[in-house]
Amino acid sequence: MTYDRKTDRAPSFARFYALTPGLALAQALPSGGSFAAGSGSIASAGTATTVTQNTARGVINWQSFSIASGHSVQFENGSGATLNRVTGAQMSELQGHLGATGSLYLINPNGVVIGPKGSVATGGSFVASTRDASDSAFMQGKSLTLSGTSSGTVKNEGKITSTPL
Repeated sequence: MTYDRKTDRAPSFARFYALTPGLALAQALPSGGSFAAGSGSIASAGTATTVTQNTARGVINWQSFSIASGHSVQFENGSGATLNRVTGAQMSELQGHLGATGSLYLINPNGVVIGPKGSVATGGSFVASTRDASDSAFMQGKSLTLSGTSSGTVKNEGKITSTPL
């Protein structure tokens, strides 16, 4: 399934940004990540971060998860899935590229924005939410219930490509 921002009638990211006082510019790459369930490694070099997951499923808690223009984050998670949870106070701004060989979940109660030049490409599903999910249900592969309260929103002005496994 492919989503292209050209068919969306939402205001441009520049207008969204201008209407959101105090919104910080996107951090270059995600920071403060560690596996809370499953196992793997996180390595950054230059403008890229690579997450190599050793288990079929993994949960990573991040202090922040944003990608600046010209930067990329790649998840090598096979045909598995990775749940990424932001624990810090900043929204996730995806202005660069986010990719995965499997499925990706990005949970940030502060909000998620995929900017006009941002792109997401996965070999499975992609889900962005401001509501949380249970680590144990995710790790067991059970149906996920996203719950809780949040004033954040999810906004896509970029391109999302997901290929069913």
